[in-house]
Amino acid sequence: LDAGALDRLVDVLSLKDHHHKPLYMLSAGSKRKVWLAAAFASGAPVTLMDEPFAALDMASINVVTQLLAETASTSAEGPAPRTFVVAAYQSPPGVPLAATINLDS
Repeated sequence: LDAGALDRLVDVLSLKDHHHKPLYMLSAGSKRKVWLAAAFASGAPVTLMDEPFAALDMASINVVTQLLAETASTSAEGPAPRTFVVAAYQSPPGVPLAATINLDS
């Protein structure tokens, strides 16, 4: 866990005001932001995200999109330090994807 990254994510995802609350007291969007902050700060080599933008406000959507784009651009420069597998109905705008799987049939 990258504690510095977690602190930055708590700040940019506007979670500081909720640090004293139990998880069950958070809204769906705030819970999602907690899980996303943990996922990005974990440093796991592979992270699975199911509809990461659901229930998020636009500012948080922009933060998550920027983090995914930064990871993608880092991967383009050399060996991928991290891989994010994102399940979503629409591709995140501005994020260069390594591959897509279309399940429409």
